[in-house]
Amino acid sequence: MDSAPLTPRRLRPSLGRRLTFLILSVGLLALSVTALAYGSIFGLLGVLLAGFATVNGAIRMWAPRSYATDLDEEGFTTFDYRGRPVHQVRWAEVAHLTIFNGNGLRGPGTAIHLAWRCEPRRPGKGRQPGVRGGRNSVGEEFDGALPDPYLGIEPMLELFKSYADASDRARAAGPRMESDPRQGTELEPF
Repeated sequence: MDSAPLTPRRLRPSLGRRLTFLILSVGLLALSVTALAYGSIFGLLGVLLAGFATVNGAIRMWAPRSYATDLDEEGFTTFDYRGRPVHQVRWAEVAHLTIFNGNGLRGPGTAIHLAWRCEPRRPGKGRQPGVRGGRNSVGEEFDGALPDPYLGIEPMLELFKSYADASDRARAAGPRMESDPRQGTELEPF
């Protein structure tokens, strides 16, 4: 059995995308501050919006779990911009992988994200379709989507399928028993 796909892995948005977002938001903040100096109400709105985008861009740039996805032998975890867990999904619960057209730097619907549907259904909580799930452009329902395209749709499908297949092989080999070092007793198989 090949255990290489089961090694834990963290996927992060590319440095180029994170840097582009930060530079654009800092540029818009500078323009808004200039407009504010001329007493424009639009300058104030721009400072508020671009200021939020600049803070978000800085967090994306330096927080290690910002919009990251962790893969391991049990499942995967997606994180929001502050590094808080949004979805924790076990490989055994994933029933279907599909795509979701998310928003990219080139406009709404320009980024293709990997999405999943669980059995039993487990949509997330939140306002955005990538978090709470929904229906994609071809009518397939999904419970959540990755926060970034990461490697592109084809490599991501292959990566997720390899982890799910390896998890299936490990589960077919038999239940794993773990002992609790505090109690000295065996725990139930999971």
